[in-house]
Amino acid sequence: MTRYLTLCLATALACGGCDRDFDEPPQPGVVLGTLVIGTQAAVPVPDARVRLVECGLSAISDAEGTFRFDEVPRGDFTLRVESDDYVLEITEVVVREGVRDLGQIELARAGWVSGTVSLQGGGTVLNSVVYVVGGDELTHAADDGSFRLEGVTPGARTISAARPGTMPSAPVEVVVRSGEGASADIELSPIPAGATASVSGTAILGNPGPEAGVLVTLTERFSSTMYSARTEDDGRFAIADVPAGYYELLASCEGYRSAGLPNLELRPDQELVLPTVVLPPGDSGTPAQPADADPNGRLDDDGDGHPDSEDNCPVVPNPAQRDEDSDGVGDACEREPPPSDLDWDYVPNERDNCPEVFNPDQANADDDPLGDACDPDDDNDGILDAADRCPLIADPNNRPELCTWPSPLVYSGQDQETGDIHLYSVVMKPEGGERQRLTHAPGQAWGAEVALDVSNTWLYFHHRASDTDHFEICRIDLELAREQEIVDLQDYCHDWGGDAMNPAVCGDDLLYDWFDTDHWVVRAVPIDGLSLGGQDLTPEVLPDHQRTYSVRYASCGEELRVGFYSLGLSVDHDLSAGTDLKWTFMTDAFESPNAISGPIVYDPDASSHQLRSCPGSYGSWYLESERGARADILFIPIQSGYEEKVVDGAHNREPDYLIIDLEMDTGLLAYQSDLYGSVDVFVRDPNSSTAVRVTKSDGWEGSPSWVPLPL
Repeated sequence: MTRYLTLCLATALACGGCDRDFDEPPQPGVVLGTLVIGTQAAVPVPDARVRLVECGLSAISDAEGTFRFDEVPRGDFTLRVESDDYVLEITEVVVREGVRDLGQIELARAGWVSGTVSLQGGGTVLNSVVYVVGGDELTHAADDGSFRLEGVTPGARTISAARPGTMPSAPVEVVVRSGEGASADIELSPIPAGATASVSGTAILGNPGPEAGVLVTLTERFSSTMYSARTEDDGRFAIADVPAGYYELLASCEGYRSAGLPNLELRPDQELVLPTVVLPPGDSGTPAQPADADPNGRLDDDGDGHPDSEDNCPVVPNPAQRDEDSDGVGDACEREPPPSDLDWDYVPNERDNCPEVFNPDQANADDDPLGDACDPDDDNDGILDAADRCPLIADPNNRPELCTWPSPLVYSGQDQETGDIHLYSVVMKPEGGERQRLTHAPGQAWGAEVALDVSNTWLYFHHRASDTDHFEICRIDLELAREQEIVDLQDYCHDWGGDAMNPAVCGDDLLYDWFDTDHWVVRAVPIDGLSLGGQDLTPEVLPDHQRTYSVRYASCGEELRVGFYSLGLSVDHDLSAGTDLKWTFMTDAFESPNAISGPIVYDPDASSHQLRSCPGSYGSWYLESERGARADILFIPIQSGYEEKVVDGAHNREPDYLIIDLEMDTGLLAYQSDLYGSVDVFVRDPNSSTAVRVTKSDGWEGSPSWVPLPL
């Protein structure tokens, strides 16, 4: 066995020739067929790439889906087809003299395999490659080990993974169905030091057939290290004592086109016997794709902009081509990390907040010198993570409520690419929030209100479609939306011809804001008759010197007595002639379908605007109070009139309170704030100074609403 290092010797090896003169080879065979989708009304598939794998020939189907290989050497081949979302693999395409017409070939929709790659004993899986053993498909695992391998041909497939110095103890067998996904979780383990394997097979010239001297090389995919042998008179070759790992094979000879096999695994102490590889004549007229000599069929396997032949790490993306030790193997494919980056996370030691622990995101919840990956107290609250019920949320009292919500939270978030606003739900766990999108319809969806009945959890909100100029009130089943997001809201919304916003459920009625010509009113409509639009609720008793202009932002609290609910509203009225309009909060008792009367007006500060409110417990309210350039959230026990600032210091708006324990008077307050420059959703225990920033996007994310508990 001869051992070669790096790609610089590849050209010399391939051009060594077979040390003989060749007559012009005969033309032994033709392979042709027609690619279609569907058998009943067959649709031709143009521009598909068709390959005869073991001889490296390639063709492109024409406008009628027809492909043709001329001058195909004798042999038994695998035919593979790739065309956008459609694929096919036919084994045992036997070629002898004459024409092999495969007829009409129906393609299948490609499947995929998703899962995770992990490292035995823990550690980073950075630079792991996931692939179909013996196939063309490969992908790369994300930093967290997740992967999705696309374009997989349906059928039984062997999935494996590797990273420098590691491989799984055994490949994973999966069955991929047309247009569907399969799952595979792969655990990598270190390859034992000194572990070797052997490879044997046959490489023949087509035609005249078996000859001595055909060069066969095995190339380790991470380091580009080559191991080679030449064929005997019968075309057989053997390469022994090859380090276990991830390889590709290529056979070459002067005057013939190279052919090879991709994505091979050599396992410790294995004797791998390969299919016969046949080298076509070098002057074959078959249409070709670039890099036909590459077993993977691509010039740039890792897509980093460097062709494989020039890439110091051809299977792992490394556009910078970093090679700290100048050994010809890129740092991304080294078995050991470079001295300047001990944890291999591509953050130099001097700038790494955990220089010996892999953390490319440099996450640091408490902004101290240590990143979360190596900080024993991630939230810097004096309680070590091992004993901290909320390790990412500072709380010296170590209460679990802030990171183990008993109920989901619904909020609105803006798509920064389209500008559309969709509804999301999030559930908090100690390791962070789990977010899920509920709607994906063009337009704006916010103002959520969640209500339970005996059989459903309903989500009410207002939505303005991209092609309309006003908001409609919509209702969807929350549980169904969590199973599959809703992309078309047309059948879920009620259009009453003008702006209808801010729904609030109060008993058997839905209250909402309605813009009536030049002012706002609150309307009530029975939930079982939403299409009717309802009737106005207008306060009949207000202080004599005040003229009602607009009423908005209804919220419904606890049931005062049978049929009567505590109702919160905001009134925009004149204090005296010529003054600016001002919002004032008031409460009342509501009984459907009667209009409200006798409100209690809360007006502690003439310089503030009291806007959106939400009920607390025992007749209390949380109230959004705007004063100048700030907006605070106040706590108001309405009977005493005492107010307490719960949140201040930024634009804090749209409170919603979740009662967790009525007897202990504990709960969680959700609200939106621009404390960090962008509008985000926050959650806090009102009795604590600790707040959780639930969303961290640069766009707008707000209008939170708790899914109520069945108390």
